Amino acid sequence: MDNQRAHLLTRSPDSIPAIPVRRDHAVGNSGLPGRALSRAYAAMLALGWPVVVAIGVLIEPDADGPAAEATAPLAVEVASFVVFVAIVATITTAVRRRRSAALWSAGAGSVALALALSCPASGHHAYAPWWYAELAMVAGMLWVSAAAWRHGRTVAVR
Repeated sequence: MDNQRAHLLTRSPDSIPAIPVRRDHAVGNSGLPGRALSRAYAAMLALGWPVVVAIGVLIEPDADGPAAEATAPLAVEVASFVVFVAIVATITTAVRRRRSAALWSAGAGSVALALALSCPASGHHAYAPWWYAELAMVAGMLWVSAAAWRHGRTVAVR
């Protein structure tokens, strides 16, 4: 054994220098590297979807046309359930100010937009002002999702 190794083995633990750790690149409370939602974006995502859904239910009329009496296809039921799960996940992660809330919200918005676009195309509803309002609300939430993702801020890990 050479002198250097012997010197290291005989040192007491108190005399060994600590290795500095950089925490600015560590995973923060967002679940993603060093990023979190601001309070404003977290509030917009957590409160925005319930408001959009409530307004959508209030302004959407009963179905008309030949598809009014038909039951919803399985694909529509599955897509609606996916939107529901994504909204619940958005709210849950936004309350914790995790940046992943923006991804959940974008997923909910994408599927909701597809559902809204397919509604008049399938004959379930006719094109009407309420439909344009629904599209605008869903598109607005997609925009908020993208902005929240883009502006996630760096947080210090404690």
